[in-house]
Amino acid sequence: MNIILFERERAVGDVTRLSLAEFKGHTFINLRNYFREGDELRPSKQGITFNSPELAEEISEALKKGANGLREVLEKSQSNRRSKDHL
Repeated sequence: MNIILFERERAVGDVTRLSLAEFKGHTFINLRNYFREGDELRPSKQGITFNSPELAEEISEALKKGANGLREVLEKSQSNRRSKDHL
């Protein structure tokens, strides 16, 4: 099993990928940079693998909280910008 959860191009041919993978009956979460070699994307050494389901869950929750906080900051910033435009 290899499920790509998120992929974003960093430079021409290079991508950052968040994926779920299974190896020898264990599930891993990978956040890794990939580079193009010919027609294939190959994993680089730049990245991190979480092999603990508990740690992966805690990181997932932290990212959700961070996303909510970021959303609030962005909304407040846009609101402040609109207020200044009306002055």
